[in-house]
Parts: sequence; C-alpha cells; structure tokens
Amino acid sequence: MARRRTAALHARGNAKGAGTSLQGAAPAPAGDPVALQRKLSDLVARRLYSQALRVREQTLRRHPDWTLSPGEAQLWCLEGRQALEQDQPKRAETAFARSLALAPGGEALLWLARLRLEQAQPQQALALLEEPFHAGQLAPELAGAYLKLLLLQGQVQTVSTLLREQPGRFQSQQMHWAAGVLSLLEGNPAQARRQFERMAAPASPGDHTAVWRAWALRELGDSRAAAALNGADHPACAALAIDLAACSDEPLDTLLAGSRHHPPPPEKLRALELLRQLRRGNHLQAAELLLSHERLLL
Repeated sequence: MARRRTAALHARGNAKGAGTSLQGAAPAPAGDPVALQRKLSDLVARRLYSQALRVREQTLRRHPDWTLSPGEAQLWCLEGRQALEQDQPKRAETAFARSLALAPGGEALLWLARLRLEQAQPQQALALLEEPFHAGQLAPELAGAYLKLLLLQGQVQTVSTLLREQPGRFQSQQMHWAAGVLSLLEGNPAQARRQFERMAAPASPGDHTAVWRAWALRELGDSRAAAALNGADHPACAALAIDLAACSDEPLDTLLAGSRHHPPPPEKLRALELLRQLRRGNHLQAAELLLSHERLLL
C-alpha cells in the first residue's frame, strides 16, 4: 500500500514537472545547432544582446567547433549601440572596447568615434580612425567615415591628397562623396550633384545618399531639393528639411513627412511657421504666433 502511494506521488510529481516545462519556453536541446541558432537569432531580434552573448558563450563552451551568427564582436557592438541609445556612455565604451579587442578596425570604431564627437572631442574621434587607416587595419566601409572626420577638422587638403594619391584605399561611393563635398566647398554645386548622383551606396555606415543630392540641389536653388529627400527618416535628412522649410514656402507637413523618428522640437516648428507667415505677408497671423510663443515661455 505504501509502495502504491509512493509511486502515485512520483507520477504526480513527474506530471507536474512536465506541465511546468510545457508552460514555459522549451529550452533548445544542448546538441541541436539549428535550435540554438534560432534561439540566438530570436534574442538578437528582441534586442536582448546581453542574453545573446551569454547563450553564445555557453554554447561554444560545450561545442567550440560550432559557428553561430552574429559573431561575438558584432554582439558587443550592438550592445554598445544600445547603451548609447539609453544614454549610458560608460557601458557603451566598455562594450565597444570588447568588440574592438575581437575585431580591430571594425564597426565599433565608428560608434566610438561618434561618441567622442558627442562629447565634443573631434580630435580624439579622428585619432581613433586615423591610426588603423594608415596601418591598413581599418575596415574598408569605414574609410568614408575617416574622410568625414578629416573634413570636420578642416583638413581639406589632406582629403584631396588622399583621393589623388591613394584612390585604391577607398570604395567608389566614398570617392564620389568626397569629390562632391570638395566641389561644394569650391562653390561648384553642379559638379557636386553629378558626383552625388553616382553614389550607388552610402559613403559610411548609417549615412543616407539622398541628403547629399538634396543638399547640392538646395545650393543650386533647385525647387526639387525637398523631393530629393524622398521622405527619408534620417537625422541628416530631417535637419536639411528644416533648413529648406526656413527658406521656402513648401508646406511643413510635406517637408517633414519622413521625420517620424526624428521630428523637430515644437518650438522649432513654431519658428518655421512664423517665418512662413512672414514670407506670405500674413503679419497678423505671424504676430499671433509670436505672442502665443511668448505666453508659453512665461
């Protein structure tokens, strides 16, 4: 009788354990590479990069011969980018350092340079890419970012010399971009436009080709500048749209249609509408806008 009770208790315990396992997410089998890759991909899709790093480390400890994607360097870079979004620069620096230890000259350099720019340290940002570029260790897709940092530091002659003497160090879209910017600086927006239109891809990761074409059209006084932005939801495109709104009669809704994730602040929108009313000669409406703005400041 006692044995029957014990057996029944074990049966109930096993059934309860099985029910609990079914209710939660079933763990990937330890020896199933497809299931573990699926789990890793799911964590990355949900932006749970710390967990993805742990899963990847634990899996490769048991199966060092497996290949999992994304790699550890990329995961650390994604972790750093997320930290930047969450305004955690120290955490971001640590993550980027881990990424660069695994992939020197990789994408983490670009994000670390952007962090330095946000910290008002442009010279340090340039130094991050300059040394690996001259050592031949900079990832090819980051060479355009190096050119941008040189131009930000006013080193126009250096950029011209690099394009002339070492063209093989740059991708075609980077060459066209740099030539276009140099043309703008020389006061030749027509030539700049031709160069920008030959760009088949962005000059650096995260860039947007439309903004450069639109900028050249703006410098030419071409009314198609706004249309060239093509509703792109990009910070640079949003900034140029605001500039176009300040000097044209184009409806704000049309110019800023693509800025869903990068909308201008309300006070800037009010200032743009005030300028628009003044250009149209609607002085009463402009005065009302100005007074309403002053009331908001009180």
